Amino acid sequence: ASWNLVIDDTTRTLPRMRRMAAAARKKFQARGSDLHVMFEDYIQLTEASDAQQASQPRSQQISDIANGFKALSKDMSIHVVAAAQFNRNSADADRPPKSSELKGSGGLEEAADLILALHRPHAVDPQGATETPDELTILGLKSRHGRAGWAFPRTFLGEFARTSEPRPRQFVGGS
Repeated sequence: ASWNLVIDDTTRTLPRMRRMAAAARKKFQARGSDLHVMFEDYIQLTEASDAQQASQPRSQQISDIANGFKALSKDMSIHVVAAAQFNRNSADADRPPKSSELKGSGGLEEAADLILALHRPHAVDPQGATETPDELTILGLKSRHGRAGWAFPRTFLGEFARTSEPRPRQFVGGS
């Protein structure tokens, strides 16, 4: 109850999200704090804001929405983190995802300042993966203001929907 947190699972359009963010900022400032970050889970569920946008191809709508989130971030001086899905046909346990495989639009890749991907080969192909179910790699696919192409391992704790430092691997066997 003491956290400056607003969860809204009803707002589906960018203009309504903008109004919700402004209202949250006002509420937080009344408490002596401010709004610093907004999360969208996930961008492909965001709906067109008007009939004109709704008549466009979905890839153009997603591109417009991504650019709208970027404008919201700049206008309000906050971070906007939007989850996005990769194309299902790109789910290949033998290789990590690429930013060009973001579902719906190249506009997502274009608008993003930072793209992170979570890669769990075991989740994609349990029989063919050499990794265990709890192995997760976080990939830095794009960084507008720094280096991309990095990766670091994490342990996936699915029962808690979080990650932690990698667990040490135990090897059984004699020498």
